[in-house]
Amino acid sequence: MKITLYISFVICFTCALAQNPVVQLKVLNLQPKVGELITIEMTSNMGSDFNIKLPAAFKNRGKANGINQENINGNSNTVYYQVLSGYFIKSGEYVLGPVYVKGRSKTISSNKVKVSVSTDKNERKSKINTNSLEPLNPPIFAETACSSVEIYRGQSVSLKSKVYSKKEFTGIRHYEAYSIEGKHEVYEAQIPKDLDWQRVALDGQQYLMLQFEEKVIFPNELGAILISPFEMILTGNGSYRLRSESNTIKVLDLPKQGQPNDFSGLVGSFKVKAALSDSIASANDIVSLTIEIDGIGNLQHAVAPEIELPNQLELYSDPITTNNYKISDSGFKGNVIFTYPVRVLDEKRIEIAPISISFFEPKKGTYTTVNASKLLLNSSVLQNSIIEKSTVEPSNLVKPKQVSSKSNLKVESNLIYRVLLVLSCVAALLFLFLLFRRKRAKKVIPEIVYKVPKLSMIQKQIDSVIDPLIPEAEALSKMEDCLFTLCSFLLSQDSLRLSRNEIYLFLSNQISQEQINDIRSLFTSIDAKRYAVDLSESTFPEFKERFKERVLNILKAVH
Repeated sequence: MKITLYISFVICFTCALAQNPVVQLKVLNLQPKVGELITIEMTSNMGSDFNIKLPAAFKNRGKANGINQENINGNSNTVYYQVLSGYFIKSGEYVLGPVYVKGRSKTISSNKVKVSVSTDKNERKSKINTNSLEPLNPPIFAETACSSVEIYRGQSVSLKSKVYSKKEFTGIRHYEAYSIEGKHEVYEAQIPKDLDWQRVALDGQQYLMLQFEEKVIFPNELGAILISPFEMILTGNGSYRLRSESNTIKVLDLPKQGQPNDFSGLVGSFKVKAALSDSIASANDIVSLTIEIDGIGNLQHAVAPEIELPNQLELYSDPITTNNYKISDSGFKGNVIFTYPVRVLDEKRIEIAPISISFFEPKKGTYTTVNASKLLLNSSVLQNSIIEKSTVEPSNLVKPKQVSSKSNLKVESNLIYRVLLVLSCVAALLFLFLLFRRKRAKKVIPEIVYKVPKLSMIQKQIDSVIDPLIPEAEALSKMEDCLFTLCSFLLSQDSLRLSRNEIYLFLSNQISQEQINDIRSLFTSIDAKRYAVDLSESTFPEFKERFKERVLNILKAVH
């Protein structure tokens, strides 16, 4: 009996020693240089409520919490740990610790670690703290990377959720995304569906980086925009609970001084171009005036510029807006095209003053105004009028010199001879024309009548478009011909003799506005591909397949 009690006492005593509260502090590099990233790890078997006072010169980059389960000789032991990553901003001698962990009955403290921070690379020697009994866990931290922490209203900010680690993990659990406090517009940027770790260099060290979320926001109010932390648990190489640091973005108002009168809120860097669909037009013709704003910034807020037309022109209807842009780290990149249908009231030479836009450039902190080139319509009319008005007044003519009467007779005889020669040639040509006409009198010239294309013709053109053997330039021309054939079929007349705006106007009596917009979009897409302004990442075969599908949908909706 005594032996049994003795054995039981030994076992209980051993278990008690194994479960003694322990708190430890360890540092990977004891002699770092200023700005060099170091790792601080705190471990405990009591809990995860770690409390440590760090020097003011230490800047915390991120932290991670985790739990490890150990089993020694059948006894289970839970180890809690917290990993801090950061750097010192000043050289000197620093004492880290102790770390305090509060238990049920008392608070336990850890050891202290002395760190010597140097600015000289030659004095720095890499050392490892060997006081700990447990191996050092891999340094890991999370952050929400902001492209800028101080912006102007209307400027964009890119937010990227990232995790940095020395080892790769395979799973993510209990992810809680960050939140944005403040009025804003948010746009999701496309990131790969498969989350892959990538090797990157950070502060002179090699890390594995995982980016799993990217957003671009446009704050709508002045003041501070708060980005709260995100949290997650990484699994597959231990279990780590990560929590990023919060961020604050300061939004400044646009300066009032120097703000142009035509400023409409554009923020970024832009160019403007203007063009007319025709260079010559008659009275009552409709031409297209296009204004293209190209650049990067808040293009989604671009509005149609106000234009001043001369008296010979009038605006036929509201402008049509075509957006060709996509989101990027610095805002929307691409162009916005405004198409103004304009009616010509006079066939005279018409000049349209240069069209301008104003925007604010955040990098320069100033407003900029850019102008398009001036436009001319019927410029050849002025040249003809100049030629007609170039007659000289009789008083300004140079008086001919007096000649003798013999000379006058000789000139008159030469003139009569030339007139008779010309009349003989004309008579000969007239005789030949009458002879040719008599031979052709019995032949009847048929009247040319335009034939409206059939559905089968449109289908043949579509099949020709998707032929994979034809080059891209030829395929684009075939697509445009197919669209004109489609419009001719819908209008029952030749659409090639009409401008695009006239086609859209006449189609309004035949099909719905939605279908008209779809046809307009197809024409615009073809032009974008042809002039290399298409920003889509789709391949040309996919573009041809979408063209076929959309044309067939229009035909299906009409019939």
